[in-house]
Amino acid sequence: MKTYFRLFIAIFAVLVLTVSAFAQTADMPSGSGTLGDPYLVATLNNLYWITQNSGEWSKVYKQTADIDATTSSSWDSGEGFSPVGNYATPFTGSYDGQTYKITGLYINRPTDNVGLFGYVSSAIVKNINLENVNIAGGDVAGGLIGYQINGTVSNCSSTGGISSAPIYAGGLIGSQSGGTVGNCYSEVSIGAESGICFGGLIGRHANGNVSNCYSTGSVNAGVNIGGLIGEQDGGTISNCYSTGSVAGDIFLGKNIGGLIGYQTSFATVIESYSTGGVQGTSASLGGLIGCQENSAAIDCYSTSYVSGRNFCIGGLIGLQLGGTAIQCYSANSYVGYKGYIGGLIGEQGGTVSDCYSRSPIKSTYDYGAGGLIGYRDSGTVSNCYSTGYIDGNGVFIGGLMGWGRAVSNCFWDIETSGKSSSAGGTGESTTAMKTQSTFTDVGWDFTIWNMEEGTNNGYPYLKWQDIPLPVELISFCVSAIHSGAILNWKTATEVNNYGFEIERRGISSELLRQEAVMSNWEKVGFVSGSGTSSAPKEYTFTDANLASGRYAYRLNQIDRNGAFKYSQSSEIEVGLVPKELTLSQNYPNPFNPSTTIEFTVPEDGRASLKIYNTIGQLVATAFDGDVKAGYIQKVTFIASHLSSGVYFSRLEYNGKPLLRKILLIK
Repeated sequence: MKTYFRLFIAIFAVLVLTVSAFAQTADMPSGSGTLGDPYLVATLNNLYWITQNSGEWSKVYKQTADIDATTSSSWDSGEGFSPVGNYATPFTGSYDGQTYKITGLYINRPTDNVGLFGYVSSAIVKNINLENVNIAGGDVAGGLIGYQINGTVSNCSSTGGISSAPIYAGGLIGSQSGGTVGNCYSEVSIGAESGICFGGLIGRHANGNVSNCYSTGSVNAGVNIGGLIGEQDGGTISNCYSTGSVAGDIFLGKNIGGLIGYQTSFATVIESYSTGGVQGTSASLGGLIGCQENSAAIDCYSTSYVSGRNFCIGGLIGLQLGGTAIQCYSANSYVGYKGYIGGLIGEQGGTVSDCYSRSPIKSTYDYGAGGLIGYRDSGTVSNCYSTGYIDGNGVFIGGLMGWGRAVSNCFWDIETSGKSSSAGGTGESTTAMKTQSTFTDVGWDFTIWNMEEGTNNGYPYLKWQDIPLPVELISFCVSAIHSGAILNWKTATEVNNYGFEIERRGISSELLRQEAVMSNWEKVGFVSGSGTSSAPKEYTFTDANLASGRYAYRLNQIDRNGAFKYSQSSEIEVGLVPKELTLSQNYPNPFNPSTTIEFTVPEDGRASLKIYNTIGQLVATAFDGDVKAGYIQKVTFIASHLSSGVYFSRLEYNGKPLLRKILLIK
């Protein structure tokens, strides 16, 4: 009998300890909640105390340690963490995470406005890093904030997943009205059977400003879906980007954009871009914006893959209703699939000026497809061009425009497009399209445009694309290794350099006329920068376990203030090549300011590639390191610090030199 009693006591003790381990305990943080003596949040129990004391939601908080919130999944019979702030009693105070992390936050509640903070009004939320959030339920859901009105959010991030919010959902904020969001990012993936406004960063943004932000998570929902913002209802978005894939619900999926799903109420997006794939079965799909109504896109671009099974599909904007696109471009790998398809805009009804598209398109419908615009309903189009190949035949399929009204001073390339006719514009040969007088003769403003051999494949490009990197990149080399690639790059100086995102995309051997068929750019790694430095810095990154094939790589250099800029891309072929010592002629040649130099070596060893002037002085070292035989070594040499003239590239391997003349023309 005693044995059974002891066993009962032992089991009871284990149960008590187990329950205690997962029970919520409210520990009041130290401090008094004032600006001079803030509450110091160091534990999950401190966080729980905040949720239970709504009378303190106007106070000042500072987080002082990383917090593991994974046990919140067992709270309140599985409903998890209770958000700080609600409609009746909003959070109106200040919370400074001081860059500490909160990991594993779990919420599964049917109530409105869920997130770490449920409802925020005129509050300050900053420096919070959420990792692996798991959030479901509620009409409005965000990783950090469910609903915000007139608040300030800065230097915050979130990763993880959100599901089942029927109205608004965002990786960082579900919905916000007024206020500002700056220097934030989200890697949260969002998926739901339906939804009205879903965005990788913010579900619905009404007025206010969003700047220096990005999102990389996938978004899969219903109506008004964007890689960054589902619906932008007024306000300004500046210097932001999205790289995640965006897909619409099979029944509802309309207004789907790589960056913004639906842009309305005189909203503005400026100096922003998108690269993630966009897919949907309903109308209005765009690489940057799904549907633009009485709003503006300025100095923006998209390289997204865009595919839809209905109408109004564009490389930049799907459907434009009284909006404006100024100095924008699209260079998508594919735009299609049904009708009203344009390399830049599917159906246009606003103002388009000083824009271009190099996107190939495919139409399976014989109505409204063009290299720039598919169907032009109203508005004006001036000083634009297109070059992409058009796969489709029908009455209203044209090189520049499928159907519509007259355009002003616009062109298309009849050779690369495969089309000799268009509803508007002037068709020219590839040679003419790469000749500046073709455009200046009709009044194009070359304080807006620029042309240089080797840039944009010789076609005109926008002057803002010339903005220099805050980091001076002097070399970028991609070398193939067995089943992988090694990237090496060097900087001369750096200013506020947060780091480099490494992006890769596969390039198939198939060609779509003049344009190669490419996959979307995807982030494959990150290398931290050196902040601010006047001394040269060297970096390396290895991308392993690749299948045989051709790949392109580029660097996305990111400032500490959230600004970003891409480097030129460099391509490699993963696979064996003859084992011999070779130095290829650089391309392009002449060049300005960068060129690519390839070489191979007969055996594994050390090689150097140096640049000399005509009197034999060493002016730059493009590469100096170990190389493997049987692979092409590809070096990008950037000569922004050199003056025009003749130079020599000299490869030295095992005491054997090879020399090539190169020509820099500025």
